[in-house]
Amino acid sequence: IGLTNTSTPGFYARMGLTGVFAQELTRDAIWDAILKRRTYGTTGARILGLFTVNGHIMGEEFTDSTVPTLDVTLYGTDNFAEVSVFRNGDQLVHSLAPQKKSVSFTFTDSSVLPGSVYSYYVRGTQNDGHIIWLSPVWMNYTI
Repeated sequence: IGLTNTSTPGFYARMGLTGVFAQELTRDAIWDAILKRRTYGTTGARILGLFTVNGHIMGEEFTDSTVPTLDVTLYGTDNFAEVSVFRNGDQLVHSLAPQKKSVSFTFTDSSVLPGSVYSYYVRGTQNDGHIIWLSPVWMNYTI
């Protein structure tokens, strides 16, 4: 809710969308995907996205002794101005400016330390201002 003047509340016009990765198009499968955090959100554009860390899909928590390797795929409605990978919420660890509607890349985060837990999420920003955020993956990196 925004304020259009000092006494009357107003609403912003842009509405967001949520996507889920479900095994099938049923109520039970959709709820299962939501509970497993296999979700993403957009600012309203019908952008699609998926990413994995060492083969583990968005929303998962896992332990691995291999450095984290992310596979990212985005399908936009406009060219992507920027695609960013964040570690632990706010640490930008990888960014590119592809200027394409479809983006796929692999990124290996070799700066991690064993014995720590890391989370990763991906954000894509299109030239038209629409954004997609992909749910995090949590990794316990061991030796």
